[in-house]
Amino acid sequence: MAGGNWREAVREAQAGVAEAQTQLLTPTAQALESTWLPLERAAGALRRLIECLRAGVGRGARAEVAGLSREIARLRVLLEGAAALRLGWARRLATACGYTAQGEPALPQVTRRVSVEG
Repeated sequence: MAGGNWREAVREAQAGVAEAQTQLLTPTAQALESTWLPLERAAGALRRLIECLRAGVGRGARAEVAGLSREIARLRVLLEGAAALRLGWARRLATACGYTAQGEPALPQVTRRVSVEG
């Protein structure tokens, strides 16, 4: 990797993290699922950045990497919040169905309905 590419890798990782953060500001399942692609791009950029740093390229990257680290920490909080929200709704749904003999929330019964209008 060329000497300047560590900056490109940092920028790409920052862009992916920022896009995922923006998506997570909307508390929906679709928003959570939409973070997959930008996080994949960010992960690829981070792998390239690690290669640069191992090769000794980008020794002056400390400030940029520290900023990226802070953004990843913020993203982690958002992801944990999204996961807690999803888990909370799952528990709420499960408790609406009662409990099993083992004390675990029961799964909802699936009933099939057919409606025909003439």
